[in-house]
Amino acid sequence: MTVHCGTSGTLRRSRCTLARVVALAVAAFVRQPGLRAQRIVDEALRDFPAETVRLEYTNLASLRKLQNYDALRERYLAAGLKDLENSLAKLGIEESDLDELVLGWPGAKEGKLDAGGGLYGLAQGRFRTAEITDLAAARKVKPIPVGSVEAFCVSSSEQGPCLCSLDEVMGAFGSLKQLSAMVGAREGGDEGLSSNDLFARLTNGSRPDSPIWGVATDAAIGDWIRSSMPGQETMRQESMRFDSSLVLTGVEALTYSIDVTERVCIVLRFDCSSSASAGNLRQMLSGLEILQRMAWQSRNPNLPNPLEKLALESSGERVEVKVDALVPTP
Repeated sequence: MTVHCGTSGTLRRSRCTLARVVALAVAAFVRQPGLRAQRIVDEALRDFPAETVRLEYTNLASLRKLQNYDALRERYLAAGLKDLENSLAKLGIEESDLDELVLGWPGAKEGKLDAGGGLYGLAQGRFRTAEITDLAAARKVKPIPVGSVEAFCVSSSEQGPCLCSLDEVMGAFGSLKQLSAMVGAREGGDEGLSSNDLFARLTNGSRPDSPIWGVATDAAIGDWIRSSMPGQETMRQESMRFDSSLVLTGVEALTYSIDVTERVCIVLRFDCSSSASAGNLRQMLSGLEILQRMAWQSRNPNLPNPLEKLALESSGERVEVKVDALVPTP
């Protein structure tokens, strides 16, 4: 940020000093990762479709500094993200250009996540609009007007992924239909995810200073547990499938966070419809923990159990699960 100051008069010098202080304060505000996360999450709440059932924030810039980044992204980052990055690369946007992501998942159809629309979301980093436009033209990818911006679909299908640059530091991606809805909400014409009171309350109440965290409702709760919770592989090998319709009865939402230092710390918070539902959930999770320990000991007696350090707590209508797991190896 540049501050232009005059050189004459005490009043002018005072204003200049005040301007410098304000500029430094704003610069410090923008540089803080947690505050950058606030901005992109606020944008997502405004722009994402109201029927979104899962929102996940990822700080790629922080994760890339970790030694086991490749193994971590394989284990914990959203499935399909690699395909998305490959598509963005065709428009000159590399993974290293992306500092932060907020991903969204569409609503459920017949009890399952709607896979037809695929992932959508916002990315913050470096989006050089002129370069994207030039490279798209070189690849004969025609721009498609979406509100006041232009979208580029790198595949022949409008199902995407398509990309539009919102400014030099933020872009949106998804199917053409999803982008139209997001840009429409951004420009004030459509209702966004912030209109979902439960989702907005949980998202605004979460926001930990973690490289990965998210909020899930409906079918997305069971989907996250099956895809990201450690120990699922052993349960599947023992034909003990996670039955979300049974275990998650009465669960309204899941908030989760993943921190990585020497180990991986996973915190899950289940919000239930009643204290009785929370009690039933805790009992079910306790039973699954015992079964997982037995299965792991049977199949991997000489290896550390990823759920060895697991703690269950409940209070009122909330159940909290904390897992202290080993960092995955490549």
